[in-house]
Amino acid sequence: EIVRQLAPNRPVVVVRAGTGTGKTEAFLLPLLDDLHTRRRVEATDGVRAIVLYPMNALVNDQVERLHGWMKGQDACRLFHFTSETPEDPKAANKVNYPVFDRSRVRTRKEARENPPDVLVTNYSMLEYMLIRPQDAPFFGKNLSVVVLDEMHLYSGTLAAEIALLLRRVLLRCGLRHEDVVWLGASATLGGDLKEFSAT
Repeated sequence: EIVRQLAPNRPVVVVRAGTGTGKTEAFLLPLLDDLHTRRRVEATDGVRAIVLYPMNALVNDQVERLHGWMKGQDACRLFHFTSETPEDPKAANKVNYPVFDRSRVRTRKEARENPPDVLVTNYSMLEYMLIRPQDAPFFGKNLSVVVLDEMHLYSGTLAAEIALLLRRVLLRCGLRHEDVVWLGASATLGGDLKEFSAT
């Protein structure tokens, strides 16, 4: 079931489907196609998509799937930013962090110097990124898509915190809500999708 409400410029899309039915592919494959089709305008003006998960275990699982689809090209680059991501190549080598192909950025330093197209992270790390001056290169006018997976977990106080966090992201990027495509997905979200998403 997909609920789509057209904003003045960009849509809001919420996907509700059972586990194993292709829900993730339903939003990530069109996202990647869009990023490949619309080339980056300004290389240094932030990431183009933020894919937000509620916890590291989900981030790690989904980033491997994304990287599997993106391997072998560099038109669209991926960066996985959590507390486990090494600061620089020296730190990465010290802990035997994997070396990736050109579609995936390995370290924080490399990502700051040349922001990737897709940032995959959790909301706690995104909060830290917004307050750290060294992470300013991730935020800019290039942002065009925000994905909230497992959105059924965002209710009550946490939902309010996430809403305020995303408003801060928009402010930092100099964008309005309608400048961005908002994608949400859940396997277990019940009730009215429009009401939940709006709240």
